[in-house]
Amino acid sequence: RSRTTARGASATAAEEEIVVEVDRFELARVEDLPSEADELLVGVDMPNLPSELFTKQVPVDERTCKHTFAFSQTVDMRVGSKPRLELFDALESPQQDDSALLFTVSWVDLQAPKGTPPQPLGSCELNLEEILDKRRADVLSEGLPVYADGDKNKRKQLGTLHVTVRAIAALRALDASLQKHGSAAAAKRAEAKLAP
Repeated sequence: RSRTTARGASATAAEEEIVVEVDRFELARVEDLPSEADELLVGVDMPNLPSELFTKQVPVDERTCKHTFAFSQTVDMRVGSKPRLELFDALESPQQDDSALLFTVSWVDLQAPKGTPPQPLGSCELNLEEILDKRRADVLSEGLPVYADGDKNKRKQLGTLHVTVRAIAALRALDASLQKHGSAAAAKRAEAKLAP
């Protein structure tokens, strides 16, 4: 599947989207969960989205410690889209953290007062620049180690989050535009003229 841009250049569907999937979280030990944790959810924070995405909440499974989310989100990366423009800046930034895709596992107390936010348990990240420069492939069903928030030395792994990120085609298209135009600002100006 491809579509033609205003100037006639063809873009494949894979170049026009980033797909993020959260399959499951496997808790290393049920003892690591607070006793008041009834449900788990995962927040997905991408550098090119204005707000965090959240999976559905799933009940804590003390027997198997496996929690299936079956979450999938497609991010529009077509020329002119806001997420595409934001990602230009993230990829150009000298700070590698700016292009990190952050996953936060949180727990929910169903007995807590209404409006109580989910409490962070731990997090892991995947860097989009690393996908582009080192991996050079989509991330398929990969298990990422989840460490407790604040555990800077990554001493205690709380579990494993299994994710898929289909982004390499879109990242290559962005990188080609950055190379062609020399900077994020120039690429955004050039693409603004092509936007439908």
